[in-house]
Amino acid sequence: AKRRRAKYERKFLRAAARGSLRGCKKALKRASSRGSGAGFLDVQASDRDGRTALHLACASGDDDLARWLIKRGADVTSTDARGDTPAHLAAHRAPDNVAIARRLTRAGASAHARNDAGETPSSIA
Repeated sequence: AKRRRAKYERKFLRAAARGSLRGCKKALKRASSRGSGAGFLDVQASDRDGRTALHLACASGDDDLARWLIKRGADVTSTDARGDTPAHLAAHRAPDNVAIARRLTRAGASAHARNDAGETPSSIA
């Protein structure tokens, strides 16, 4: 079961990295339909760099995917291996995407959280 779960989490994270809401929904649906229940696939699953699907969605600038993940309980304060929160990645990769920044802030993200380099999302943007 653990191996199967890892397979679905990889598919889920790859879809998030592509900014594919459809792919994320498909991975979640397939994981759930395998008889393991909706909790089988963890929206907080992370890649080897510690990035969650929300990190990846924010890095791609996909507001719809970010909204969907937040609704499913994605942690807006989670940090990756470099101490970046999803807000840091949104500021780096999509500085013009105000919608993602607002959504993250409304969900509890801080514009003043420091990563390992001492940067804050507000200082990056």
